[in-house]
Amino acid sequence: MTRKRRHNSQNISKPGGTAPRAKRSFGQNFLVHTPTVKTIAGFVSIPRNRTVVELGVGRGALTRAISERVGHGGRIIGFELDRELVEWLKEQDELPPNVEIRFKDMLDVSFSELASETGGPLVIAGNLPYNISTQVVIKLIDERKCIEQAVFMFQKEVAQRLAAGPGSKQYGVLSVLTGQCMKIKKLMDVPPGLFSPRPRVMSSVVEFIPLAHEIPVKDWELFRKLVKQAFSKRRKTIRNALSQMFPQDSSNLLEECLRKAGIDPGWRAEAVAIKNYALLSDIVGSIQVKHNEIS
Repeated sequence: MTRKRRHNSQNISKPGGTAPRAKRSFGQNFLVHTPTVKTIAGFVSIPRNRTVVELGVGRGALTRAISERVGHGGRIIGFELDRELVEWLKEQDELPPNVEIRFKDMLDVSFSELASETGGPLVIAGNLPYNISTQVVIKLIDERKCIEQAVFMFQKEVAQRLAAGPGSKQYGVLSVLTGQCMKIKKLMDVPPGLFSPRPRVMSSVVEFIPLAHEIPVKDWELFRKLVKQAFSKRRKTIRNALSQMFPQDSSNLLEECLRKAGIDPGWRAEAVAIKNYALLSDIVGSIQVKHNEIS
């Protein structure tokens, strides 16, 4: 008896036969299951200026689905680094007229400049290459003031880290840095069989919405440095992990800072809540140690 496939082939969208093959160097895995593409497009909010930014257009499946939602009066600005794909999309002439494709690395895109160009905070969507997903998240954090919403596809493991809370194994640097200023919500999982080529891992779609009231941090760069240092040695206590940020003879000062921030020096980094990291960062930034700086 022949086993039925989990997904009927008639639901798989197939671009023209001349479509460029996925390139491993770009981390390309094209989502080709039409119902899933439409579901993801449905998660994307339509801003007042009716302009949506897409990072990584690929073969244009999500682009087409979003263009239907923004309508004729809307606009999609898509960025794609694969020149062969950009040229193929132009040759096919299948993208709606409200879609503009720009040949540019998504990591070089200025969200603030785009917001000025479009006249409002950005709504951004994209199926991100797994090898640069963390860099895109950091960029999103850095330019959060000009963003309304972002809907991205990640490797499931990264999505779990983004949404993780204190005490879990997934809780880490990304959890703290994003949670300080963003509301994170996992929207759905996407199995490998819906991509071409098929990735080796499960994927997840995640929504980012900047918090109206962030957890207060006076010096964000110090906060980022402190959090990264805390998680650099997950198996050690937070006192030991952060000791490198203090002169050798200031262990008592470090312990005092931890306790003032409501942190037990014997805890590990994964046990500390975001608000306590923020408070610790402010305390560390306000004290004076030898040479009037934290090394």
